[in-house]
Amino acid sequence: MVVINKDTGNFDIFVGSYEGLSNQTKYSVGSGPIYVALADFNNDTQLDISVINYDSSDMSILLGYGDGTFASQTAYSVGVKPISIAIGDFNNDI
Repeated sequence: MVVINKDTGNFDIFVGSYEGLSNQTKYSVGSGPIYVALADFNNDTQLDISVINYDSSDMSILLGYGDGTFASQTAYSVGVKPISIAIGDFNNDI
């Protein structure tokens, strides 16, 4: 589970099973995160996270290791005050 913390510029990952959640890990992203999307952005079969940061007008990508943990963010500048994201294979390379 991913929980965005808009006012603190981070999000939490909770890993668990049907028995409950555990292993909370906090990750820093840009200012004012408001939207998250999950996909395999680097084609390594591991789930990655993209976070849209409204106040800093950027997008954070955190590549997944496949064990519920993620690398530090790489930030990409986008238009002013982004509010959402759509995921797709736009160049048909997968």
